[in-house]
Amino acid sequence: MKVSNRASRKRNPMWSSATMAADQLHVIRSHRSLRIPDTFDWEFPMLRVSAHPGQRDLRFYAPGFVLALAMRFAIEEINNSTSLLPGVQLGYEIYNTCFEPLVTMQPTMLFLTRRNSTGVDVTCNYTDYETRVIAVVGPMSSELCIYTAKLFGLFMVPQVSYAASSNSLSDRVLFPSFYRTIPSDKHQTEGLVEVVHLFKWNWIAAIGSDDAYGQQGLALFSTLASSQDICIAFEGTIPNILTESFSLVSLHETIKQINYSLANVIVLFSGERAAKLLLEEWIRIGAGPKVWLASEDWATSTTISSIPGLQRIGTLLEKMKKVQFQLDNKSFYYDDHGNPNTGYSIVLWTWRNETLYYSTIGNYMQGLHLDKGGIQWHTADNEVPASVCSDKCSQGQVKRVKGFHSCCYDCVDCEAGFFQNDSGKYLES
Repeated sequence: MKVSNRASRKRNPMWSSATMAADQLHVIRSHRSLRIPDTFDWEFPMLRVSAHPGQRDLRFYAPGFVLALAMRFAIEEINNSTSLLPGVQLGYEIYNTCFEPLVTMQPTMLFLTRRNSTGVDVTCNYTDYETRVIAVVGPMSSELCIYTAKLFGLFMVPQVSYAASSNSLSDRVLFPSFYRTIPSDKHQTEGLVEVVHLFKWNWIAAIGSDDAYGQQGLALFSTLASSQDICIAFEGTIPNILTESFSLVSLHETIKQINYSLANVIVLFSGERAAKLLLEEWIRIGAGPKVWLASEDWATSTTISSIPGLQRIGTLLEKMKKVQFQLDNKSFYYDDHGNPNTGYSIVLWTWRNETLYYSTIGNYMQGLHLDKGGIQWHTADNEVPASVCSDKCSQGQVKRVKGFHSCCYDCVDCEAGFFQNDSGKYLES
């Protein structure tokens, strides 16, 4: 079996948690009663596209390297075990995607070539077609998985991603052979909405990165928030890379609009590159502290946590992160849509003497469980920050909506001779 990591998505390879300097594909070959020497096809592109136009970031992508080592370790554990896959030895190859679709497609097509050949056959029936690999692990991003999963699905090559959470990948008609070890974004957005609802925040800003992950996550969140009477004061997308059409000036304008909305809570459903751009600019212009709710992609990113001055934009950074996949203490299975039975931990960011600490204060599995007493808010009195458009009406008053949002209203006294004991009622026009 061949497994390709993040970068390529082939029919038989399984995506593994290996990422080098960008994205990688892992390919694993399996042979019964025959040991195949470990042959790594590791590519380490040292260039990563900078977020700023005209620049090249030569920074080595360390998290990818760590994931690749984890992949290798897992394969060696299996091969050295007498109980996991007795009589089977796995070989593997790792490819780098550089987070680029075109780069990813090269190993993807290689994986789909017929075994012992160099080409992909065109036929009406692939039932007996034997591809070069039997499974693919990866890639990491939802955007790259959407490109590759359709091809792997055509050949029914199992593909397992360890980080692609887009809800669209749950469509078994479009992606019949796609699986993942992380819950879908639908589960994540449900948890985020419940956190917002728990603290009675109904006037918030929602931002997504300008890619499949951010756009679909933002759309899901907005729909679910609306069903809970949560109003989106500002909604927009931010780029992963600055361009002439979306420059720092545009990013600065986005921040101004968020502050103008008077929302004190910001949901940022984004990849780490887009989040880094926004947060760095937020700090640079001296925007005030807010409550930030982070999606899992940047929730525990060292790229984000190492931004100078980050603690000044709000002492609370509450995030959703992936619960670790365990085999020993928990049964692991997939539903009919290829999604695992896992959930999210809720993690609080706090600083002590300029040092960042992560504290798990709850989780979202089948429902929300949160220790509100364990939260240190950024307010002077440690009170939960308010983020509403209008205060709650008193008994004997009804709401008269002003503008386009149901969360913004005037409280109007009942007419003489009438009394309304439900302050949640709206005045009918």
